Amino acid sequence: MYQQNINNYLHQYGFESMRLKAVLFDMDGVLFDSMPMHAQAWAEAARREVAIPRRPPVVTLHAGPRRCLAHTLPRDEVVAPSAFHAISQTLLILTHMGFLQKLFSKNAAPENPEIPTKPEMPDRSDNQDKENHTEKPAEPIQTDIATLRDDGIRAMRIGELAFAEKCFLAALERQDNDEVKSLLAEAYIHAQAGSKALPLLEELIERHPDELNLLLARARAAQQAEVWDVLEEASKAILQVESSNTTGIFYQALALFQLQQPLPAVALLTQLLCSQPDLRAALLLRARILFSMQQYNEALTDVEVLLKKEEPEEDVMLLKGDILKARGDADAAIETYRALLELNPFQQEAVLRLGTLLTELHRLDEAIRLYDETIELQPDFAQAYKERGGVRLQLHDEAGAADDLKKALELSPETGRAIDGEFCAVQNEMNARYRSQNPFGF
Repeated sequence: MYQQNINNYLHQYGFESMRLKAVLFDMDGVLFDSMPMHAQAWAEAARREVAIPRRPPVVTLHAGPRRCLAHTLPRDEVVAPSAFHAISQTLLILTHMGFLQKLFSKNAAPENPEIPTKPEMPDRSDNQDKENHTEKPAEPIQTDIATLRDDGIRAMRIGELAFAEKCFLAALERQDNDEVKSLLAEAYIHAQAGSKALPLLEELIERHPDELNLLLARARAAQQAEVWDVLEEASKAILQVESSNTTGIFYQALALFQLQQPLPAVALLTQLLCSQPDLRAALLLRARILFSMQQYNEALTDVEVLLKKEEPEEDVMLLKGDILKARGDADAAIETYRALLELNPFQQEAVLRLGTLLTELHRLDEAIRLYDETIELQPDFAQAYKERGGVRLQLHDEAGAADDLKKALELSPETGRAIDGEFCAVQNEMNARYRSQNPFGF
């Protein structure tokens, strides 16, 4: 039965023979959780056919049945979710480079070392059909552009932004195309490369000045690039097309704040929140602006509203700690930072801010314990070594401080100058304190 199915497949698609070099498979779980049975089946097949005595690793391509793997396989046999990206990239490259075509047929598609392209399927007609029938050839340039465009879209959807950029650029080399340019700009924005997207969007907006999606994309790219005057101009253009656009109002407030105009920014956000009181981004931005204006009570009010509306968010809790510290409530600030670290022990900003506050309060032993625990969890956290070294220097542990400085430089050489300057400042401060307490001057 199986051989007949294989023969039917080869005949249908015009392949000469099946010469498998790899097997790519997907495991469903739409109607019920079938993962345990898949794991058992593959383990049994591996044991019978290739004499693998232990259960093989099982990879889940999406979130669905991954939970049950912890109960069916040892921990070291469950592949991390990041494997999805590697497998997706492999599938994408194999498809575009004609790998599957090479598995089944001797007529391999030509390879392009610069841009992978889809293989051409072999002609499935017999010799008589070839003599009596001539297909109309497709336009090569348009076909290439469409293929590269579609490949770039697929790559962008699975997060392979570098491959998407390569496809879109190759399409544009063949022919200028506004759709492909907009897709390339979108890929840059997804990659947090707004400065690359801006020139493309400016060019597109010149030809399509009232296209709202392009205007919104330009605003987002300007925000990523931190070009605040461009963001202000982009937000105004959005509001000219649609005066009540929420995103346009928010971007205008953000631009005004960054251009040192906090009062108009607060007024815009307040107006926006009157109509949409649950708009998280607007509440958080207004809290940040009020905090920068030293309006701590008002800023804290917005933060508390956010914390009541949602599960504790890290950026909101960090801001709350900063406000409490600035208001002089150090104990409440410490409690807030510690609560955040309970939620996420790897939150580096919380570690640094809590450590700085403990050091300022001369609670140096607590600061050392904090950095010790952090380094145990994150041994590559260069800033933690740097900060612990500064505390050790204040505790007269010069050897420990030197070790931490060396480790910080090994992990992050570019911070060497800053570390050296800060350590010298601490050393000078300690020397000045000793001199002021020592009448003999030594």
